[in-house]
Amino acid sequence: MVSRFSYPSFKQFDLDRRIRFVYMLLVPLVFVLIAIDPPTMLLSLFGTYALSAPLLWAGRRLRRAVRGAPAAAPEGRMHPQRRMQYLEAIGIDLWVARRDSGARAAAPDPSPAPGDRGALEALRSEVLKCTRCPLHITRTQGVFGVGPAAPTGW
Repeated sequence: MVSRFSYPSFKQFDLDRRIRFVYMLLVPLVFVLIAIDPPTMLLSLFGTYALSAPLLWAGRRLRRAVRGAPAAAPEGRMHPQRRMQYLEAIGIDLWVARRDSGARAAAPDPSPAPGDRGALEALRSEVLKCTRCPLHITRTQGVFGVGPAAPTGW
């Protein structure tokens, strides 16, 4: 289903945790209600599920407005305050949006010319010296892929 609303997928079903007694009563009750009048009850269940996401969305929106929380970011973008929390949590202190930095247009092609072994070695040594992220603590080698450094038949 394609929708702008977030529907529950029910994939989080976990048999290892405790199940509430109310749920143990509701499941047989749902089966009994379906058995009484299947077409009507199934239509009601599917209709309830279809309306659940828009109603939950409206409820969250109202709660947010009442609490005075910041409005949601535009579609497809993360709220700046939340983004900064995530970045701080993973240890990134500087973040620039790609569309704001102009990096896409100005970035040169970093790949060396085919057969340029010196450029590959320089790139490899640069990667091995890099300490910009915590991955360098456990890194023992820089691996660029598989195959020969100087490809044949180019």
